[in-house]
Amino acid sequence: MFYISIIDRDRFVPGTKLKLISLSYELTPAVACDTCVDMVIETMLREPYPNRYRHLVAFDSDGTVFDSMEKKHHHCYFPRFIQYFQLKPIEAIALEVWDEVNLHSGLRGCNRYVALIRVCEMLSDIPAVRASAVSIPNLSPLKEWLKTERDHTLESLIRYYTGTTDYNMLPTVITWSKAVDRDIQAHRFTRIFPTARDVLESLHFKADVAVVSYTPHYLLRKQWEEAGLFNLPDSLQGQDEIGKVPNLVSIARRYRDQQHRLYVGDSIIDLEAARTAGMHFFPIIPGQEERNWLELAEKGLPRFFTGRYDGLYEDQLVMRFVDTVARNNNAGVGI
Repeated sequence: MFYISIIDRDRFVPGTKLKLISLSYELTPAVACDTCVDMVIETMLREPYPNRYRHLVAFDSDGTVFDSMEKKHHHCYFPRFIQYFQLKPIEAIALEVWDEVNLHSGLRGCNRYVALIRVCEMLSDIPAVRASAVSIPNLSPLKEWLKTERDHTLESLIRYYTGTTDYNMLPTVITWSKAVDRDIQAHRFTRIFPTARDVLESLHFKADVAVVSYTPHYLLRKQWEEAGLFNLPDSLQGQDEIGKVPNLVSIARRYRDQQHRLYVGDSIIDLEAARTAGMHFFPIIPGQEERNWLELAEKGLPRFFTGRYDGLYEDQLVMRFVDTVARNNNAGVGI
């Protein structure tokens, strides 16, 4: 099995490569922040709720249960990015970079502000962009906020900006983020992948079911209610003051045996979150969702419930998943 232990903040430097048997990939700053250990410890002190079953199966939401990743980015995140940062002259280039970061790279599924910084960094390195009259925003203040604050929500960013006196891009970032949330609220992103509903319904009578996502909680609840799935999870955890990883740790620690904890997700961020929480991981690989959900139903879950999930089976799943992400990363932006 591949494991990433809880990060020692005194020794870990974001971007450090960890070896996973024959694999290596980078832990992203979105997960491996300096305050991660403090956040994990805090969640472990919370009072647990009673479990119905011995097993826990937790899911990411967008891109895992819902076929909504591309739609949300193309209808909400990206158009507002072009609008508020005044990037219309380079829209075609920006879209390619946006999709590379948010849909195809190891940052898929990360916190929106981490992705925003990475997109701007990549755009700044493209000769055609540098030769244009467009000004790519300097997001150093946003980086500083991510580094110094443990709460990476919009509300936290607003509080942080209120306490500053320097002129910077934070007001534009805040306006962009608010507009994105309004757009998401105005749309219905309710298409789920084939087999997902059947799996969720069957699990309701076998395991405790949780949803843990970076989506703001009120938008996550809206999505699951509109899809008619709200009654299936026992717990619905959106982005709040502590973030996705500590939320997952808080839920997972209620199940003493690691063999009884499984997280299903579609990104490297989800894999890292599962390992930090001490959970098995089942990948939903972008572009292979229908096949993966069938495998989860027919092979993955039966193995999980009978104690035959870890070892070679899980290793092969994770290796295939990481290799796919690596191939996408190596393809890069064709500009």
